[in-house]
Order: sequence, then structure tokens, then C-alpha cells
Amino acid sequence: MGLVSVKINIADREYTIKVEEQDEPLVRSASELLNRQVREQKEKMKISDRQDLLSFVAFDCIYEKLAGEKLLAQVSQKMTVIEDLVNNAV
Repeated sequence: MGLVSVKINIADREYTIKVEEQDEPLVRSASELLNRQVREQKEKMKISDRQDLLSFVAFDCIYEKLAGEKLLAQVSQKMTVIEDLVNNAV
């Protein structure tokens, strides 16, 4: 598979990017999700400046990523405790 040019729209601005052909559906989904989040921020915060909207969306994405990583680390620690308990019981 090779690279394909994909036109996406982010916050009312069009971009052409090259992606692996198999990644095109994921890229389009990401673009749609980003635009949905921009619209939601615009409605929620009552701001229309594109840079501000994109900044808040980026902040939310990073916050959710960090929160997810923290939760994953907690689950991993608990799994280690459970594995140790199972191994010691056997």
C-alpha cells in the first residue's frame, strides 16, 4: 500500500495531507471528531475565535490522554497485585 492525498477540513479550513492508504478512514474519522469537538466548544464557551477553539480542543485531548494514561497505570498496578496473589496462592 502507498501514500494517498486526502483532503480534510479542520475548523473551516481545508488541508491536504498524505497518509497511508489504509489509514485514510481513520484520518477522516479524526477530522470529523475534531470538528465536532470544535463545534461543541464553540457552543459551550460562546467563543468564535478559531485559535481559541482549537487551543481548548487540544487541551481537552491532552487532558483526556493523561487521565487515560493515569487510569491505565492504576489498572496495571492492580493487575500486578492480582497476579502476585494468584501466583502465591498456587
